Amino acid sequence: MAFVSNFRRVISNGLTRTSLLSQVRDSSTLTTPRLFVSGLSRMTTDEKLKEAFSPFGQLLEANVITDRASGRSKGFGFVRYATIEDAERAQQGMNAKYLDGWVIFVDPAKPREPRPRPQPEPEASQTGFRVNKTVGWCENNKEDTAGVPIREFTEREKPRLLLVEYCHGIAVRYWHKGAIVSVEIPVAASRPVTKPRCKDRCGNVSIPYPFGISDGCFLDDWFKITCNDSFIPPKPVYASLIVSTISIPDGEMTTEVDIATNYIVNQNVSVDHESNAYLGKFTFSNTKNKLIDIGCNTAALYSVDTNGSVGGGCITICNTEKDIISNGFCNGIGCCETRIRAGISNYSASVGIPKNTSSEICSYGILVEENSFSFSTSYLKDFKRHGTGTVPAVVDWTIGSETCDAVRNSRSYACGPNTLCIPGNSVPGYRCNCKFGYAGNPYVTSITGGGCQDIDECNESSPCKNGDICRNTLGGYSCDCAPGKNLELNAQRLQVCTPDKGRLPVVVVVTLGTGVSLAIILLLGMGFWFYNRFEKRKQMKLKQKHFARNGGLLFKLKLTSNDGRVEKAAKIFVAEELEKITDNFNPSRIIGKGGFGTVFKGMLPDGEIVAIKKSTLVDTKQVDQFINEVVILSQINHRHIVKLLSCCLETQVPLLVYESVSSGTLSDHLHVEEVSDFGISRSAPIDTTHLTTLVQGTFGYLDPEYFHSSQFTDKSDVYSFGIVLLELLTAVSKIRHEAEKSLALYFIKSLKENRLSEILDARVLNEGDTDDVLVVAQLAKRCLKYVGKKRPTMKEASHSLEVKAEVPAAKTFKYVNEGMNYFGLVENNANYRPLKITNYPFRLCFFNTTPDSYILGLGIGNANSTSLMRWVWTANHARPVRNKAKLIFSQNGNLELVDTDGRVAWQTRTANKGVVDIKLLPNGNLVLVDRKGVFVWQSFDYPTNTLLVGQGLRLGSSGGASRLTNGAYSMVLDTEEVNLLFQSPLSSKPLRYYNLIRSGDGQLHNVTFNIAPAADGPDYSNELRLEYVNNYHGLSGTTQTKYNSTLSIYRLSSDGNLHIYTYYEKGRKDAWEETYTEFTSSWYAGECLLPEKCGTLGICENSQCVACPMPKGLMGWSKDCKPMNLPSCEVGAANVSYYRVDGVDHFFDTNNEGKGPMKIDECRKKCSNDCKCMAFFYRKDTSMCLLTVQLNTLIKAQDSSSAERVTYIKYVEQ
Repeated sequence: MAFVSNFRRVISNGLTRTSLLSQVRDSSTLTTPRLFVSGLSRMTTDEKLKEAFSPFGQLLEANVITDRASGRSKGFGFVRYATIEDAERAQQGMNAKYLDGWVIFVDPAKPREPRPRPQPEPEASQTGFRVNKTVGWCENNKEDTAGVPIREFTEREKPRLLLVEYCHGIAVRYWHKGAIVSVEIPVAASRPVTKPRCKDRCGNVSIPYPFGISDGCFLDDWFKITCNDSFIPPKPVYASLIVSTISIPDGEMTTEVDIATNYIVNQNVSVDHESNAYLGKFTFSNTKNKLIDIGCNTAALYSVDTNGSVGGGCITICNTEKDIISNGFCNGIGCCETRIRAGISNYSASVGIPKNTSSEICSYGILVEENSFSFSTSYLKDFKRHGTGTVPAVVDWTIGSETCDAVRNSRSYACGPNTLCIPGNSVPGYRCNCKFGYAGNPYVTSITGGGCQDIDECNESSPCKNGDICRNTLGGYSCDCAPGKNLELNAQRLQVCTPDKGRLPVVVVVTLGTGVSLAIILLLGMGFWFYNRFEKRKQMKLKQKHFARNGGLLFKLKLTSNDGRVEKAAKIFVAEELEKITDNFNPSRIIGKGGFGTVFKGMLPDGEIVAIKKSTLVDTKQVDQFINEVVILSQINHRHIVKLLSCCLETQVPLLVYESVSSGTLSDHLHVEEVSDFGISRSAPIDTTHLTTLVQGTFGYLDPEYFHSSQFTDKSDVYSFGIVLLELLTAVSKIRHEAEKSLALYFIKSLKENRLSEILDARVLNEGDTDDVLVVAQLAKRCLKYVGKKRPTMKEASHSLEVKAEVPAAKTFKYVNEGMNYFGLVENNANYRPLKITNYPFRLCFFNTTPDSYILGLGIGNANSTSLMRWVWTANHARPVRNKAKLIFSQNGNLELVDTDGRVAWQTRTANKGVVDIKLLPNGNLVLVDRKGVFVWQSFDYPTNTLLVGQGLRLGSSGGASRLTNGAYSMVLDTEEVNLLFQSPLSSKPLRYYNLIRSGDGQLHNVTFNIAPAADGPDYSNELRLEYVNNYHGLSGTTQTKYNSTLSIYRLSSDGNLHIYTYYEKGRKDAWEETYTEFTSSWYAGECLLPEKCGTLGICENSQCVACPMPKGLMGWSKDCKPMNLPSCEVGAANVSYYRVDGVDHFFDTNNEGKGPMKIDECRKKCSNDCKCMAFFYRKDTSMCLLTVQLNTLIKAQDSSSAERVTYIKYVEQ
């Protein structure tokens, strides 16, 4: 009331633009529309009036104005009808005035005889409009007006609704807005506009998805449309506004908004009707709507919220309609207009007029689509005769409130395939449009078709001219030149088809060109074949020459003359085999260099890692001696000798193949003494104690006694071993170049002068035990004796280092599950208790997801980070322990997790293996080591659901190292494949749902999760991938990291998907980055391959669950979709029947073709005879039959054979 009161007060005091705007700017409330009657009068229902006016249409009210004191009639009243047409007929048939759905009459006691209700005219020429042109033709069908021409009309008389005809069940309407006649001809859609089994129309208005009428047919409650059946035909209603059109491409909806009016009847009565609308999250368009005020000396204002805050308005200036200059323009005289603000969803408008205004001029405020209105001076007296009480206004709508980038990869993303995401017009959110060359509803994707589909321009529009051949492509088309034309550039440098002038026919040219090309290819092929043949023969002769020179014939003779002992141990390799496993002796494969040559790393076809030694020179005079060495080494099998596996003699210099010592530093691997070079370990006859010969080897390791006597004895290796011990203790090379001194002499001198600590490496002093260091130093001193006889034997040296293993005492190593629980952003919402076994960012913890149920596991995460700490390994996942459980070492070296009742929940099974310590390495590997630092046990051999960098799956490994497991899902390394399996309670064995890796070239020996510098990325970028080894190296799941971090994990998630996560050590927030996902929505099958994507039953298409197959047909999918219960095997299947679903695959079917061939009746019989069989899948093209005891996700087939796939699902007939 305050808003209208301000209007009256301002106008009665004299209306000016300045005074109006200044005095109503602070108005805070708006009122609802009402009929104003002075306090001396009242409205009463009059039955005679009701009876007199009821023949004109559906009457809602019939009131007369009476004096409150005497009860006598004032001589006028009000009658209200349901439709504007009925009110117009009443106004014409009675001596009455018409305003805003009310008929205002003067003398209710003397009504005229009602005129008969006019009948609709069938011909457009009788409506007051003439036919301008025919724009189409509607063919006959059972719902059509037979042979109706679709015409365009032009105005002749006063505007009104012209004609309604039907074409394919859709109304074709010709109607008027303002002074502009328009034609609305909806086209019957060939593509679905809404979801399956949803109503797509309300009356004559199409309701496209995301809007909908019934439950399950709209995106969310903001898109719900009410179909009001009280209208004929029915009309859609949104937020109490009638909807006339919904546009998917523009993201707009045209609604009918009430007209705000103010009309003075007399001194006692005025009509003041406000216009109100609330759109929720949608808004009125600020670019396509205008606020228009019609009247003289009036003001129209609109508010933008429920508090009545004024958003804007305009005022008109004129005394009479004579002041108005012309029709068609709102220039402030008689009509003014203004833009509205952006983002208005709560709209209310009202019009104010002075109290002394003549009742002959009406005042109106309308929010209207600007192209739908043209001003006329007649509107000042009778605007309502030209409208329906409402005017069209455009509403902007969007999906959600997030931006395209923020929502694009989420499950709530509403845009289907072949679409573009477009930001909202004036409100937050986004909308979807089909890409260029595609048409349809971008929000609709279903198994029955829909969404954005390719437009076949060749069939629909014939874009190619002059007989050129049109070829349709995805998202476009191309025009090929017709026969007799050539593609050339014209003067504008555009490609055009021009007639062929004086040239050979295209067929002749193509035939000649093809023939000449084939001839050239044939000649080149023959030349290449002869060249290769010549080169192979040349290489073969050269290899035979090298083989003979390197003693190959002698070696073959020895292989056959030693009772088969050598034949079983040694093998002669061909050069191609060693070139293949060393990548043609790639420098990146070099693992060592010495005085005799270079050592390369390689892997044999059976997966064994070997070292190939390529000598730098060969003495042809000592070939016989070289062959003797090879024969002897091939027969030796001793833990202190690096075993010779094979050799190759057909190269320029012989190649020797040894077993490979694992890669690492000296401190990792040289505690085990092994002779690996026969350069200073020459073979000798049994009856001799030394050899006098030329010895070649790495300078610094050679026995000094050899330089005087030229004799090499069994104590020469002991001296070399002593040099290796010195390198371990001092981290100094065998020759001190800066002083040109021998390391051995420098060490012995320091030992005599009691200065040992000065030459020892700082790491040895800090980390090593003093007694152990002295034992090694004294052994090195004995091995470096100048006189060989005074040195120990290799056996004695080895025994000196074999110290008894000691298990950490229980008082120093016992971790109890007690104390404060920590909680943060931790995976599985777990509380955890960190132990003191840590190596940043890894930590060993007890964690729980339920009270008093704890699991021992390794976590990775920054303690200062708000990101998730992820669990990468668990010990007792299947056997949780309680509070007070202990992690201890048993007396025999077994690491055990003991529960409070004494039950051993988990153990390492390392009893009597010399375990002395437990360590957590920087790569997250938890290890048990012996006195020599050798890993007795490591967590890397027992993965759970996660692989760390460097960790892998291996065939033949104990401890389950050939698989990852997470609930019902597992990733398994098989002989030649890596498969993803799903274990359902209904199935006796797991079912394969995806083949991750297939070898195709021999047995898979291992699959490792590794990191390497990106081949095609920047220097700081790393590349994560699965590396597998068979007869060659292969990669799978390659992805680049955002940070140069090696702290990454490969995770099998609980839904069966695979992910790679990378941890950024320096991050305090959002430290985890998901760098790879195996099953995504970016490719067709994507998440549909996950067995439980759609629960226990559902059809999946484009990574979305789209339908629930039931006996009555395809229903909308929900989590309640599940197979019907079948009778137990004991009851039998007397009432069991089948219903059919076409064009779907079972997730298991993609990796299993079933059995057959067989007829479909036989397939049905097999399923019927198996009480556990829930359905069978049949391929009509291959006659293959697949039975299944579980359904879960059914994948919508997309290939050309989809029509050949039928599925029959069991159900019980009711």
